[in-house]
Amino acid sequence: MLLRSLLIIFVLNSTLIVSAASAPGGTVILNKILFSESEQSWTLRDLEIYQKTLAVATDKKKISDWSENSSEDFLLSRLCFREAKLFEVTPEKIKISEADRKKMGEYSPKEFEEELNRVAFALMFIELKSNQIKQKERFKPWVDHLKRKYQVKYKTNEIVP
Repeated sequence: MLLRSLLIIFVLNSTLIVSAASAPGGTVILNKILFSESEQSWTLRDLEIYQKTLAVATDKKKISDWSENSSEDFLLSRLCFREAKLFEVTPEKIKISEADRKKMGEYSPKEFEEELNRVAFALMFIELKSNQIKQKERFKPWVDHLKRKYQVKYKTNEIVP
């Protein structure tokens, strides 16, 4: 049982094999883990699904205007999702046309629906917190607090803490 647990931990903390991406030096990295928060790890593939779902659902490239890059924005969406679930807020269901659903054809309908749900929760929570985080000076400490609260651990240098 202990060996099985160690194997699971090793797999979660290493590179997952889902889709290939080229890396410097000619090596091939398969779906690199970007970060983990609490006991959940998020990969490059998750980032891609998030970006496409956000674009289809809201016509936005980022969930927050103050996110410095797409990876930071992705992390913020995950942390806001966790906070929204904690505070038991209920977002409105985002309606997506069939044409937009077809744009997401490379992902399974289940993956798309789960990501759409996470985006809806994150958007709702950011809207609720908007009065508190209208200024960038307030936004950064709030995000840093969420990172500590959910024990964010960076697995790559692509996201700068």
